[in-house]
Amino acid sequence: MKDTIIVNDNVNSAKREMRESIIKKRLELSAADVLSMSRKITANMVVCGIFDEVETVLVYKSFKNEVDTSFLIDEMITRGINVCFPRIEEVMPGHRAIVVYKIKGGDECFVRGAFGILEPNPALGYDKCELISDIEIIDLVIVPGIAYDKCFNRLGFGGGFYDKFLAHVRFDCLKVAPVFSLQIVDKVPTDQYDAPVDCLITEDVAYI
Repeated sequence: MKDTIIVNDNVNSAKREMRESIIKKRLELSAADVLSMSRKITANMVVCGIFDEVETVLVYKSFKNEVDTSFLIDEMITRGINVCFPRIEEVMPGHRAIVVYKIKGGDECFVRGAFGILEPNPALGYDKCELISDIEIIDLVIVPGIAYDKCFNRLGFGGGFYDKFLAHVRFDCLKVAPVFSLQIVDKVPTDQYDAPVDCLITEDVAYI
């Protein structure tokens, strides 16, 4: 047991150091670079056929110099895809998890969540913000993250929300991470709870 605790401590420390390093590099990007690379990433996703034969997608609202997902969202809306967004909610006392909502409007349907990320605002009612109780309808999840390696391992933000959520999506649901090349590392430190993705799409190359 003692050895296991030491290993876990080492993994957690390595994760923390990698988060700090990659976030620092990402925040150093100019606004123009973020927009330019985000457009290229969206174009690469289209070329790779990521949105083909997809009916329902879960995608997040980007912030703090992440890949700008507004281009992805516009592309999906143009294609008539059902676009859903995550919201962190207390689903039982002391336990928070991702809850999925389909948005039927624009930016007015979002509110800042606990982490400063724009999330669906269910207070607006079903006409604007529809709860999706059956996540098996989701064909594609656009996954946020801080760092990835070429084995598709993901370093998230430390809350474990996506790791737990991805463990319950449909077995053939495609999990795709749009990332800047600077977020690709040699090896992401992982443990048994970390969920990988299926594809990585950068401004330069696609790993599928």
